[in-house]
Amino acid sequence: MLPTLRTLWEGLCASVDEASASKTPQFLDEDYPDLTGAVWVVTGANGGIGTEVAKKLARKGAKVWLIARSHAKLEETVQLIKTEQPEAQLDTCVMDFSDLTTIKPGVQKILSNHTELHGIIHNAGVMFAEKGLKTAQGFEYQVGVNNVGPQLLQHFLDPLLERAMNRDPRSDLRIVWISSLALYLTSYEFDKPNDTTRSVTERYAFSKAINYVQSVQWPLHHPGTQVLSVAAHPGIIKTELFRHTDSFSDRLIDGLKWPPEYGAYTELFAALSPEICKEGSAFVVPFGRIGRVSTELYKRAHSSQGQKLWDWIDEQIEPYK
Repeated sequence: MLPTLRTLWEGLCASVDEASASKTPQFLDEDYPDLTGAVWVVTGANGGIGTEVAKKLARKGAKVWLIARSHAKLEETVQLIKTEQPEAQLDTCVMDFSDLTTIKPGVQKILSNHTELHGIIHNAGVMFAEKGLKTAQGFEYQVGVNNVGPQLLQHFLDPLLERAMNRDPRSDLRIVWISSLALYLTSYEFDKPNDTTRSVTERYAFSKAINYVQSVQWPLHHPGTQVLSVAAHPGIIKTELFRHTDSFSDRLIDGLKWPPEYGAYTELFAALSPEICKEGSAFVVPFGRIGRVSTELYKRAHSSQGQKLWDWIDEQIEPYK
């Protein structure tokens, strides 16, 4: 189940390219379009990159829905943002991606308040969860939280995106799936998506490869759509994502971490940059550039294997729709 030598080589090249690229973001707050009247959803918005993304969207006039599993932490985040931006339009939804039964009731608040949606950033995620840990429905924890839960949420939000597109076909609508350059560190055996025998690192990398597949497969399952579906690797950022990392490993990479705002620059490049319109489906890398995935993953994501993986997740979430 190890990645091929070619994939490892491509990953090394991509890492060198990222390390040598300019770390000065080129697409900044002043470059973002006016979002007055737009409605956006940001998951994992109770801290780190998610909070920074919500701040920047709200500053441009968007109504932002913050999603996380803790009501108390969401309220703290809302108060934090409103201290800086009293005029910010914010609201919250509570759901836990490790338990699919919480997603349908959690999203009803959005569905009852809006008929249209202009974008979603699937920012929530977990990394390096302990081996053997499973979600409430028995999925390998990282696949359940990073892939299965977000696809169920996306199912409920699709009609709102479609209505916004039908009302104004010129609307720039986006879905951003948060992946990682770690996707080079796994094999792409998508016929075994719930395999728990992989190493800690490979299980995380595998879930991030699936996020890329989801970005490719969403438009293929929505023919005729003008909604852009994009994957992004935010960078190595100082967030709670590292909470499952052992202290030695965390200290080892601590010097490579960037502040959460830099991760937000990457995600908002994927969400708002006109360059994505030119590129079509894309893989965005720090801190706002078009990057690449491995040749093998690209081919599999666009093939019947990618379709079967999407369909497998759809089968798992069907009882919770």
